[in-house]
Amino acid sequence: MDFAADGSGASTLPSSFLVPPTEPTPKPQFHVSQEKKMTEEPTDIDSADNVFEKLPDHLLIEIVIRVPISEWAQVSCVKKRWATLFQGECLWQTALLRTWPTAGQAKRWPGPIRQGLSRRRYAALYVSKHIFAFDDDIDELVGHTYLFLKEQLELPTMPPPSGILHGTIIDQFIACGKSRDKAHELASQIWLAVINNLEENEHTFLLLKRLAQEGDVFLPYPYSRSHRVQWRVFEKLFTDFRDCFNHVDYYDVLAYAKNKFQLIPSAWLASIQFLLIRELSIRKFGSFGCQNLHSSSSEQCISQKHRSSSFCLSGLKSVETYLDSGVKISGQIIPTREIRMFTTTQCYNT
Repeated sequence: MDFAADGSGASTLPSSFLVPPTEPTPKPQFHVSQEKKMTEEPTDIDSADNVFEKLPDHLLIEIVIRVPISEWAQVSCVKKRWATLFQGECLWQTALLRTWPTAGQAKRWPGPIRQGLSRRRYAALYVSKHIFAFDDDIDELVGHTYLFLKEQLELPTMPPPSGILHGTIIDQFIACGKSRDKAHELASQIWLAVINNLEENEHTFLLLKRLAQEGDVFLPYPYSRSHRVQWRVFEKLFTDFRDCFNHVDYYDVLAYAKNKFQLIPSAWLASIQFLLIRELSIRKFGSFGCQNLHSSSSEQCISQKHRSSSFCLSGLKSVETYLDSGVKISGQIIPTREIRMFTTTQCYNT
C-alpha cells in the first residue's frame, strides 16, 4: 500500500486509520433463573406422578392393596383420585377377595344385622381376625355384630337400653343357626370387647354410668345380661373413671354394685378416701388449696386419672392429724375410726 508524503517527510495515513476501531457488538444473552430451570427440568417426583396418572384404575388398585392397611388412611389423602378409589366399591372388593378368598362364597344371612357391602365386610372380617380368636376360625358374623354394637354405643345421643341391644344380638345369632348357649357366649364376648375398646372421654363415662344404673329386667336365658359384662362395666368405672365421680354419683353407683354383686373388691373403694380427703381438705385449707385435686370437667379428670392414690399418700398425715372425734360429711357424721380405716387400708391397697 502506498502512502503520500508531505513536506516534513512524514507519511500521511488514510482517513480510515484515524477513526478508532469499534468493538464488535456482543450477542444478547438471556439469563434464566435457577428456579425456572428447576421447574422446567422434570424431577423424579413428577415422573412418578406421571406414571401413576397414566395407570388405569385396576392396576392402581392392585398396587394400593399391597400397602399395609395401617397406611391406607394416609394413602387416600395423597390425591383426589386415590381418595375416590377408597370411596368406591371396586378397591374394597378386590382387597376382600385377595385377603379372604373364600369371602366371595359367603351367602346373605337373615336377621336384623345386615352383611353390608365389601367395605363393611372387610372391616368385619378384620375385626374377627384381630380381636376375636376362635381357634383360627374367622366368623364374619361376629365382626358385623361387634361393629353394630360399637356404633350404637358411640352415637352422639344416648343409645337404646342395653337389654334391647343384647336381645338384638341374641336374635341375630339364633337366626343364623347358633345354639342358645353359643349365642349367649358370643354376645358376652362381643360386649366385653366393645367395652374394652371404647375411648376414654366424657361420653364413655356417661354411657358406662347409665349401663351400671340400669335396672335388672328378668328375662329368660339367653336374653339375660351376662354377669361378666356387668362386672366389667363397674370395674371400668371404678378404675379408669373413678376421678370423674362426684360424691353423690359415686355412692349411687357403689350402691348398685353392692346390690348386684354383694362382695366387691377393695380396689373399687379406692375413691372413698379421695372424696373424704378432698372434702376435709376444703374445710381446712379452703377450695383454692384443693382446686387441683378434683376437676369440674370429666375430660380433665380422665387426662389426670389415678391422681387420687398418689395424693392420698402425701395428704394422709395431714388428714389424720385433723381428724379427732368425728367429722360430718355430706350431712352424715362418720366416726374417725372408720375414716382412718378407709384412708389407711385403701390408700395402700391402690
